[in-house]
Formats: sequence, C-alpha cells, structure tokens
Amino acid sequence: MFPEYVTGKIDDLELKEILELQFPYYAKLNIEQKALFEKRTQHFLETKKFVPRVDLVISDEMRVLTCACAIQLTLGFNEYRITQYEYVLMYPDVYQSPHTKKMHHGEVNLSGFICFSWKSLQIGIKYAHDNFNVGLHEWSHALRFNSVKGPENDAFFDAYFPKIIATGASEFQKLKEGKTRFFREYAGANVNEFFSVAIEYFFESPEEFRRKLPPLFEQFCILLNQEPREKQIYLNVRYNLLDYKSHLLFTRLLAKGTSYGGLFSVAPVLLCLIFIAIHNFSTEEGMMGLGSIAIMVILIILLFVFPKMKKILVFEEGILLSWMMSGLIRKDSLMMSFDQIIHIEFKPDKGSYESMSVTYYSNREIKEIDLDCRLTPNQVTSLTDHLRKKKVNVLMRPMDL
Repeated sequence: MFPEYVTGKIDDLELKEILELQFPYYAKLNIEQKALFEKRTQHFLETKKFVPRVDLVISDEMRVLTCACAIQLTLGFNEYRITQYEYVLMYPDVYQSPHTKKMHHGEVNLSGFICFSWKSLQIGIKYAHDNFNVGLHEWSHALRFNSVKGPENDAFFDAYFPKIIATGASEFQKLKEGKTRFFREYAGANVNEFFSVAIEYFFESPEEFRRKLPPLFEQFCILLNQEPREKQIYLNVRYNLLDYKSHLLFTRLLAKGTSYGGLFSVAPVLLCLIFIAIHNFSTEEGMMGLGSIAIMVILIILLFVFPKMKKILVFEEGILLSWMMSGLIRKDSLMMSFDQIIHIEFKPDKGSYESMSVTYYSNREIKEIDLDCRLTPNQVTSLTDHLRKKKVNVLMRPMDL
C-alpha cells in the first residue's frame, strides 16, 4: 500500500526508558503488568508499518509512544493486535485530510490505515489529565472498526459493546441536546465519537468519571477488562464485576409467551397420528394394537408437550424462562436479570413478533438463545421502552409491509 515505511523491534532497554520517561500510564503498572506491556509494545513495533508524511523522519520514540497508546487501550484483552490496521501514517503537525479536506489531529481509514499528528499525539500523552488524547481516541476507533472488518478480534469486546451503547444512551442524548457538562461536546457527534471520547475520559479522569457516571464507568471497566485509578491499574476485573447475584424473585409481570420449536414440528406429527389411525381402523379387526397405542401416546406428547417446552416471562427485573417439563428436560429455570442481558432482537412475522434473540452473560461466557415469543407490536414497543431504561440494547425489526 505504501512503499516507504519503518518497522521492527527496538532494544529492550531503549523501549523501557522511553516508556518510563514519557508514558504516564506505564508508571502506574506493577512489575508483571510492565513486562506484559513491553512485550506487546514490541510486537506492535514489529508488525505495524510507520509511514512518514511531509518529510517527517520516523524515530523510535514516535513509534513506541504511538504503539503504547494502543497497548494501553487493550492491555486487558487476550487478543490485542488490531490486525486490520497495519499502516500508521505520521504527520509532523495537524494536517489536511485528503478525504474530508479538513484539518485533522488524527483519523482512521476503513481501508486499513490510521493517521496521527505527531505533535498532537505528544501533547495528548504529556498532559495526562486534560481528557484530550489523540492516541487513545484514534486507536479506540481502530479497535471498534477492527471488530467489524478485522480477521482477528477480541470476541468479548465485540459481543459486549452493545451494553456500552445502551448504558450510555441517555448521556449521549443529553450531549446532542447540550444538557451535559462532563464529556466535551464532540462526543455527541455520533456513537463512534461518543465511545472514543469516553475512552479518553476513562483513562485521564477515572475518579471523576466514576463519580459522575458510575454505571457507564463500570461498563467500560468490564468492556476493557481493566480499572484505572489515580496511581495504579487493575487488570482482569471483568469477572468480578460480572459476578451477579441470582434473583430469587422477579416481580411485576410485563409480558409472557411460549417458546415453540420442540423435537418435531406440529404438522408432521399430526400427519403421523392420522396415518396410524387410518391404517389400524382399516384392518379387518378394526382394533389398535398395544404398539400402535404406545406410538400414538408418544406422538401426542410430542405434539402437545414438547413444542411448548419454554414459558417466557418478562418481569420488571429480568426474564424468566421456565421449562414445562422441569426436572426431565432441565433441573431449574433460567433467570436473567437485565444487568446480565446485553442485547435483545425482536423478529417479526405475519403481523406479530414471533421470536426474540437474547445475548446475555452467564458463567463467565457470553451466550445467545433464540426464543419464540409471539408478542404484538404494541407489546414489543412497550417492552422495548422498559428494556432501554434498564440499559439493555434492543433492536426491533420493522414489520414487513
């Protein structure tokens, strides 16, 4: 893509010196965390190709600090490489983008390269509490776009991202209406900018962020698997924060439905019953044998019991899935509080919402279950309003005309 670029690892001592002297986040890490940070930074230096623009000379310092911003953002991930973005274009100062024709501090291109003003990036790192950090801002865009287009990405980040959008929805709306004073105005431009600006505040003003927007701050801790403090960084915080207490009782039923989809569909079983009945009563004896009776009993069970195995009950606090043959099919019901639910999609068919897909967190995994719900459009609209108030990301597909 670009014929001239700089890449490759640097001396470990030089790397450590640059980080210790110029990268405030690194100073908050313990010995083990620093070793991990250095290892991952070296990998970025080896795999990212730095392209000089406007006669800029690429130095080791530029490369280390640029890569370090990405490592800061992804230190809590297992998959941190942001493989979709191989080329890093470095400008000496703010520059005019050939795409937007506007002056930029940095930008991310969906075709696979990321741009930085070296001067802007330096200032963002040096002043670690002003909530302006172009390195974190652009790498967070790259991280998000990588999850859409990249061949390798962090699976938890991809699955959990809708929870950030749902939790931050009210704050985002306030920004658009000019009613908030925490995030800067630019965060209201669109959802992607909201996410990237929030990342800057998350790392540069963590205590204030926690104090003013505690639910959103906690969701960012879960998403990034780290919790920044004034003087230290906690990694691997995700599972502790997601250790939900089981709800012993859900109150105020909002909606209910039955989930079909048992071992057989209704039509084939019904045809089998009719065939057996005709076959037996057309014989000379006109009687049914014990074998035929047993088969018909089994088919009746399949027809009337198995297709209705799950009751869906939506309460004020969460969703309860109750198995009608509890003890035989499952030992207990599945209860999901709205804290656990990340995303729900309602799918329409023939004038009603016949099914719903639920993405939720349970037992340290993100899971998905598809359910038939048979809800009217008015029921789904009312339920969607409630779910969004509970910070659940909801997609309600429009009815086919």
